[in-house]
Amino acid sequence: MATMVGDHVKQANQGLEEKLSSLGMLLERSLRQQTGKCSNFEIGGTSSSHGGPRVDASVKIDNGVGGDERGSGFNYANPPIDLDEEEFRWGEGCRKEAEKRNFRNEGNRGINVQLPRIDFPHYDGGDPEIWRRNCEFYFEIYQVPEVYKTRMAILNFSDEVHEWYISVTSGHHQLPWDLLVDEVINRYKMNGMKHPVDKFKRIHQTSRVDEYIKRFDKARARLMNFNPALNEEFFIAGFISGLREELRYTVELHNPKRLYEAFNYATKVELSNDSQNRRPKVMNKPSNPQNYPLHKKKPAVERKDGGGYNQFSKPWQTNNNSKGTTYEQRRALGLCHHCDEKYFPGHKCGVKLLNALKGTQEEESAGEESEFEEVEEEVQVEQAVVTMFNSKTNPKVKVMKFKGQIGTVPVFALLDSGSTHSFVNPNVLHEVECNLIQTAPMVGTVANGARMVTDLQCEALQFSIQGHTFEKDVRVLDVTGYDMILGLDWLTSLGPMQVDWGAGSIAFKQGDKDVQLQVREEMAKIKFIKEDVDLEKEMRKGSEVLMAQIFSTEVEERALSRMQPVSRVHPSSQVHPAPRVHPPSQVHSALQLHPKSQTEMHPDSKPVHPELSAVLEQHKAVFEEPNALPPRRTVDHAVPLLPDSKPVNQRPYRYSYFQKVEIEKIVTELLKNQLIQPSSSPFASPVLLVKKKDGSWRMCIDYRQLNSITVKNKYPIPVIDDLLDELKGARVFSKIDLRSGYHQIRMKDEDRYKTAFRTHEGHYEFNVMPFGLTNAPATFQALMNEVFKPYLRRFLLVFFDDILVYSQSMKEHKEHLSLTLELLSKNQLFAKMSKCEFGLEEIEYLGHIISHNGVATDPKKIEAMCNWPSPRTVKELRGFLGLTGYYRKFVKNYGIIAKPLTDQLRKNSFKWDDKAENAFNTLKSAMASAPVLAMPDFTQPFVLETDACDKGIGAVLMQNRQPLAYLSKSLGPKSIGLSTYEKEFLALLTAVQK
Repeated sequence: MATMVGDHVKQANQGLEEKLSSLGMLLERSLRQQTGKCSNFEIGGTSSSHGGPRVDASVKIDNGVGGDERGSGFNYANPPIDLDEEEFRWGEGCRKEAEKRNFRNEGNRGINVQLPRIDFPHYDGGDPEIWRRNCEFYFEIYQVPEVYKTRMAILNFSDEVHEWYISVTSGHHQLPWDLLVDEVINRYKMNGMKHPVDKFKRIHQTSRVDEYIKRFDKARARLMNFNPALNEEFFIAGFISGLREELRYTVELHNPKRLYEAFNYATKVELSNDSQNRRPKVMNKPSNPQNYPLHKKKPAVERKDGGGYNQFSKPWQTNNNSKGTTYEQRRALGLCHHCDEKYFPGHKCGVKLLNALKGTQEEESAGEESEFEEVEEEVQVEQAVVTMFNSKTNPKVKVMKFKGQIGTVPVFALLDSGSTHSFVNPNVLHEVECNLIQTAPMVGTVANGARMVTDLQCEALQFSIQGHTFEKDVRVLDVTGYDMILGLDWLTSLGPMQVDWGAGSIAFKQGDKDVQLQVREEMAKIKFIKEDVDLEKEMRKGSEVLMAQIFSTEVEERALSRMQPVSRVHPSSQVHPAPRVHPPSQVHSALQLHPKSQTEMHPDSKPVHPELSAVLEQHKAVFEEPNALPPRRTVDHAVPLLPDSKPVNQRPYRYSYFQKVEIEKIVTELLKNQLIQPSSSPFASPVLLVKKKDGSWRMCIDYRQLNSITVKNKYPIPVIDDLLDELKGARVFSKIDLRSGYHQIRMKDEDRYKTAFRTHEGHYEFNVMPFGLTNAPATFQALMNEVFKPYLRRFLLVFFDDILVYSQSMKEHKEHLSLTLELLSKNQLFAKMSKCEFGLEEIEYLGHIISHNGVATDPKKIEAMCNWPSPRTVKELRGFLGLTGYYRKFVKNYGIIAKPLTDQLRKNSFKWDDKAENAFNTLKSAMASAPVLAMPDFTQPFVLETDACDKGIGAVLMQNRQPLAYLSKSLGPKSIGLSTYEKEFLALLTAVQK
């Protein structure tokens, strides 16, 4: 019996071995068939002796339980397979096989590594360096042979790039990979965002530090790829200079040696500021000299009758009532509400308010976490409270301000007995040498509630005031308005002193020498005006108003075009030889001078194409200043009033002496040119003066009340997009800007009296159409359309006083420009040469850059968008969206990207959070990468593609596979619940309607 069982077991084992052997052969044949479609792709093993790839494949056989890879089973190790190179072809099958199967790593035989699926980089003409780098990564991961690199790249070109490649290699063999990369970079290198150096220079912090670091690293990587020789010090300086001002000085004073140190310092300072801004604001202190803690504490003893002492249970007392008397009692006694003296007309309080800067050590209860935390450790924070009664905004307050020096740097120092510490502005320390050390952080709270933190102290800072030298340890804090604040710690170190606050003097002994510091007379005060209401009040008072515009200047290098003349030499038919004479006799010039035309002599005129110089010379009268009133026309301006309207009669504003002089000059010039005349009209509007960029004044008439009673003219104003649609095929452009266009239109005689305005010296009315009238744009556009009607949409576009002449060739353009100037001359319309441009292949018009390639955004406006700081109010956000909305047709999904920002415009909905900040930065990036849109050709068919998603709908209008315009719109609450089909239909309907 046992023998029979043993025989059966032996037979079963032999059968099992035969089946396993057969199964192994089948698996080997199957694997050979699958991998035979792949190229020489080496996985896990080494190449065989004959050069073919060697694949070490481990096939996992399941035990039949559900087919789950995590189930139990056993592994069958297939022997290595040697394949010839001809049998091993590269293709999609090899990559899929590599993704599906686990290959054994030679160095770690027990670890199965699964290669992820990575798509080959697609290239559509963007930044070629990014495409090259991604391709190299792909080739390294999949070990792609050199011979197949070019083929794989070509298969992943867009249609446009593929057509370019065919044109490059027409009639030649396939380009090697290195040569292909060079050709792509040379062709598309300008399609990157910007030149890496220019991009790096424009990186500035506009939001959080971590977001700024990300953008900085991206720009640094591009710049290092452009110039690997740049050292770390260059990038440290660039990073610090791009930080916000409240962070920049503190980080710079730490003097970081490594870039990561600068990153860490900036992050720490920002976190410190955030921590302090979240702290509860410090309440005004009572006049009681007792020191109050910043946190409420329970009284040590409480009485049942409620008489237990709790300093925070008492009402706050102010300096206005130092003796505890009530308002009624002080009024009955005839006392001043601000001091204890008797009140009388003209009374002035004897006690002067001073700036108070107090530093107090913040108390922390046992076991309570400090609200101020740094990244690595918890520290004790010294609290500095700044309660400013600033003499610059309150002229009644007299302060002790001395002029001194730190080294050779002049400074203004404020003597402040209410400050427990002395401070120095970090701006001063950049110009002097001092010993800076890091101390426990101190937080300063200024009058507007903002908090500033400093952990730096300047040891033994030497400074001099009125010839006397002092030395003091001072904290570094950016206190606006002063270079130094000398607090109680400095005053105490001087010893006994005599202070006369009224006379502004302080006397003390310095060693054996008597020292007296005397306040000098202050300079004239300047009041800063931020609201238009305040401006009107100041104008009525007769104050001189200075309007300041803050902007940055950069030196821009421009290359000369080959069409730009650098100099002109005029031939002469006569030569005057210089006679031989002895000094001091007169010597005649040996050079003959030739008068230039006005178009050549104008200091602001721009270079003109040589073929157009004769045309401009022929019509040079168009660019002269008019010396008479414009002719009568059918479109002279009228001011129709609403029924039963009363004459507008406003009293004039008050002006300063200098403004009166300017008004008199301007009125005299207008009278000389017959643009105005004396008036006896019942109408009278006031006058304002506004400074222009060149420093001269412009007189503006405040016609707001007159406009409110004027019947509005609804003459159609051109749509800019409709104008740009006419430029298909144009290659040469000229732009003409009229000189004071409104003043080239007459007022109707019966309406002149309505334009009357009043100054300090007289009453006048306009003979020509003035600026500021509500219907003036409609009248001006009507005149332009009437004058240029024969040529509109043929080779001429007109948008108010901006005239664009466009042609397909220079020969045509010469004729078109001549016809345009002839019409201007015939209708006595005058242009300003300094604002005109002629014969250009690329021109700026109405905020767009126009060329034969299409329409692009204006780089100056894009730069303004990219440098726009994070909005803090709805008004600032509305300004940013208004600027970006002008270019919304250039941005794919503009409405969806801007949805978190437009939601902030709702009433009482402004809350700037991370979501809004991300949308803000995303919209900036989208604007910076806006494409060039093609010009529409109305003889060719258009293609409209629409799409919809959960958040919005979008569409793109194309022609010949090039975008003409993008459309996007976020979905509202009513539409967001629609089905997918309904959203798709809504997208199509919206796109067709647009």
